[in-house]
Parts: sequence; structure tokens; C-alpha cells
Amino acid sequence: MTKQDLQRAFEIAKKGGSKYDSLDWSLGFGMSDYEPKHITVGMLASLISYQCACLDGSWDQVALNEIAEHGKRKFVVID
Repeated sequence: MTKQDLQRAFEIAKKGGSKYDSLDWSLGFGMSDYEPKHITVGMLASLISYQCACLDGSWDQVALNEIAEHGKRKFVVID
């Protein structure tokens, strides 16, 4: 995952455009034995929405940084 992939996914998440119901593919993505996965920008946007959106409309920057840190090694964005 590149910084540009993360930015595109975050823009989709901010607009509420994430559409994937299941996040099973992301379970344990911070663990050392998690195998890299091929995902779409939409799937990444769904993960960002689930992990980072706060009820007051703000975004959890710590969670977003965790996705960025682990995602650069664990996610291969294919679109």
C-alpha cells in the first residue's frame, strides 16, 4: 500500500462511500504472522471507516496511523 492508496481510501471513507460489509480479511493485520493480502481501495476505505470513524464526526488519527504503518507491508492495493 502506498501513501497515495491510503489518501484515496481515506477520501472515500470521509464521503461515506465504503461498501464492503465483511472485514474478515483484515482480522489480525497488525500481527507479525499476517500474510500480505491483495485488496481494493474500497476495501481499504471500509477498514478505515470501521477502525477510525468516531461518533462525533472526527477521525481517530492513532488508528489511521496504525493502518498506514501495517498496511504498507501487509496490503497490496490492486485498483
